[in-house]
Amino acid sequence: MGAKTSAAIADGGFTIEAENLREILGALKEFEPKLARDTRRELRKVGDEIIAEQRSLLGGAPPPRIAVTGAKTRLVVPKDGRAPYFRKVNVYEERERGMRDYNRGMRKKIGEGLKTAVSTGQRSSGVTIRTNRRAGGEMSQVYQSRKFRHPVFGTAGSTFVYQQGVPYFWGPAYKGAGRAADAVDTILADAINTMAKG
Repeated sequence: MGAKTSAAIADGGFTIEAENLREILGALKEFEPKLARDTRRELRKVGDEIIAEQRSLLGGAPPPRIAVTGAKTRLVVPKDGRAPYFRKVNVYEERERGMRDYNRGMRKKIGEGLKTAVSTGQRSSGVTIRTNRRAGGEMSQVYQSRKFRHPVFGTAGSTFVYQQGVPYFWGPAYKGAGRAADAVDTILADAINTMAKG
């Protein structure tokens, strides 16, 4: 019995997939429930380094404000063979932030919503790092964008402004994928060896 790990995007999160994880944890539980619990706990810790880097990006200086200052025409050449066409796109300019522009805890909430979970389902089996929307809110997904529009705080929602996002999630996830996969391999191999020794 062994596990082969790989990294994949699954169910809106980043998963270090582990073959036979369900069977391995089931065997560990049958052998010694405490060993299975300890192994699950160690697997949940695998994402800690990745999440720490994601939170570090969120905790840095907020991105500058941006505003639409005009428009330009851009030639678009479709990859599917359709005829080229022209498209109008906005021109953005960075603006200095005022004191009222600084974050009111949104980025902190997004960071607190980053969690590691061990999944043993039919569709996905492994260690998943994801954003908990209940904790971070809908902005946890929007903030990952390069830029987005949102209503001005304190208005009835009719006034929208543009804002730069902080691509906090995928960079650290991909960067730490190999290290995380190795950690999962080691944790499961150690647990299997403990069980084999009886």
